[in-house]
Amino acid sequence: MVGASLVAQAAPDGYTLLLGNIASLAINVGIYDKMPYDPRKDFTHIVRTVDVNYMLVVHPSLPVKNVAELVQYAKANPGKLSYGSAGSGSLPHLGTELFKAQAGVDLVHVPYKGGGPMVTDALGGQIQVVLGDQANLMPHVPTGRLRALAVATAKRSANAPNLPTMAESGLPGFEATAWQGLVGPAGMNPDVVRRINEAVNKVMAMPAISSKLVGGGLEPVGGTPQQFSRFIDTEISKWTKTARDVGVKAE
Repeated sequence: MVGASLVAQAAPDGYTLLLGNIASLAINVGIYDKMPYDPRKDFTHIVRTVDVNYMLVVHPSLPVKNVAELVQYAKANPGKLSYGSAGSGSLPHLGTELFKAQAGVDLVHVPYKGGGPMVTDALGGQIQVVLGDQANLMPHVPTGRLRALAVATAKRSANAPNLPTMAESGLPGFEATAWQGLVGPAGMNPDVVRRINEAVNKVMAMPAISSKLVGGGLEPVGGTPQQFSRFIDTEISKWTKTARDVGVKAE
């Protein structure tokens, strides 16, 4: 938020940009009582760069092999399963709360100070359920230390094509995907915006670049500035509603 504030106040000449993300440009609106900037009005939206693929995993000690079995088990054992997050108001927190609401289950939230400690405790079985970054979780699936149930993206992941989506697993419309995108200060010259947008789209379409991104659990997106603006609006509305429904506030 400090970096985003500096960009919002910078000269709109195209030389100071922000690689913003779901937190700085969407989630924070719903969890902070007061923001130092407005993600809709104080930035020029240039291009959505990548989606950060999320997946739902459980500790292998849990006797479930898919989302439906997890829901059934959680309903039979209300309040006995715990899930981790990278902190209150993080996407793992709000995304799992969205899952709880749609599935009608009761899981206990255990917030951590970052994703690293969360994954460590998931591997140790201190928490049983994690909705988190595919890049951090996937390496532990082939070893059997975590069991993957589904991806939280709208479509199946190239890195895990055999894993169903949450929507395919009985939760229609479910999606919890982190994302990143380039913005600049409000009032940028449209021609400069167009040139940066075209350059980023061109580079991300290069096979050498896109394959590296996919290999790291990222999905190249691209698109127009207008598409990015509409997407930010949708994400702010979605996660603000989720945060308010759950009563989440930034700590």
